[in-house]
Formats: sequence, structure tokens, C-alpha cells
Amino acid sequence: MRVSVLSVLVTTWLPSAFGLTIDISPRSPRPGQNVLLNVSDIPQSFLLVEWYKGQSPSASDQIISIQVNGSPVSRNLLGFHEVDLFSNGSLQIRNLQNLHKGFYTVSVQMREGLLQAKADLILDDSTSGLSAGAIAGICVGVIAAVALIGVSVYVYIRKNSSGAGH
Repeated sequence: MRVSVLSVLVTTWLPSAFGLTIDISPRSPRPGQNVLLNVSDIPQSFLLVEWYKGQSPSASDQIISIQVNGSPVSRNLLGFHEVDLFSNGSLQIRNLQNLHKGFYTVSVQMREGLLQAKADLILDDSTSGLSAGAIAGICVGVIAAVALIGVSVYVYIRKNSSGAGH
């Protein structure tokens, strides 16, 4: 009897003691990619999972919610048509855009209370592996090379045309 009561208490309170976490995969997604906001340590006994855009749960910032039976309660309240909510509470955003970057909050309602976690989704906006300074340096080098070739051709033509007239 004591072992089963202890087991129930540990199962019920262990996630509350350590809290939820959100793992973003990939860590630095690029626009156009899919990203998964994976909820870890979610209790199996949740009643409702809700996702919000922002650092705090607010009805006006709600994206989507799901009940314990896996059916969505509300969907796309912010016009996020590219989201999927999985039965484990994780959120997937398809075709990532700049409007998707920022904080996300997940709220998990259980009989015992409420758990929340936050994550900051940062997009990798770089278009290539080169920095802006490197690209500018390459442009200046190409322009200088073209100018040098142009001056060399001009001097060569002028030298040959002046020597041909004598």
C-alpha cells in the first residue's frame, strides 16, 4: 500500500518539481523550414494544452489548444495556418516566416494545477555563409580588378597606336 501511494505521489509531483521544457528543433531554423517546439516532461495526465505567441498566456495571443482526448479545442486564433499540435503537446510550425520569430508559451492544465514553459524562437536570417563585410570586400576587389584590366587595355592600345604612327 505504501509503495503504490509513493508511486502515485512521485508520478504526480515529479513533473511539477522539475517543470516543463521546450526544445526547439532545429536550434536556428531558417525561413521556409519547419520547426518543432517539443515539450519535454509533460505529464501523461494533462487535461488541456494551450500554446500562446508571447511570454505570457493571454486569450488574445492564443495559437491553438488541445484536450486530453487529442482533439483540438481551438485553432489558429492568431491566423497561424501553418501550425500542427501533436498529442504530446508539441507544436510544429511549417514554412517558417519572420512573423513566427519571438517567444512562445505552452500552458498545460492538469487536475493538480497548471504548468508553463517559455521558449524564444530565433530565426537564422543569413542568406549565405559570408558576412556582409566579406561580400562588400569581394565586390570592391572585383571592381578594382575590372578597373585595373580596363586601364591596362587602355594603356596597351594607346601605346601601340602611338608607336604605329611613327
